[in-house]
Amino acid sequence: MDVTRPHKAQLLGMNLVLWNDGPTDKKKNKQAGNWNAYRDSCPHRRAPLSEGRVEDDGSLLCSYHGWRFEGKSLSSSDDG
Repeated sequence: MDVTRPHKAQLLGMNLVLWNDGPTDKKKNKQAGNWNAYRDSCPHRRAPLSEGRVEDDGSLLCSYHGWRFEGKSLSSSDDG
């Protein structure tokens, strides 16, 4: 799978998003990280997180309102 973007998946009828949380260096080379799985639904407005993007720090960004999700803690942050 492409480590630079989120992927849709389904397990036992549940829609999931998978992404790699490895950071991207200044030369745009993706470092090895961990694969994460989370429900493919942003808690803010239920937008599909699989339509977002993986940021340089490895967090998953919701494309609709900019909420970010970290794989290890599944915490979210709103920079805006």
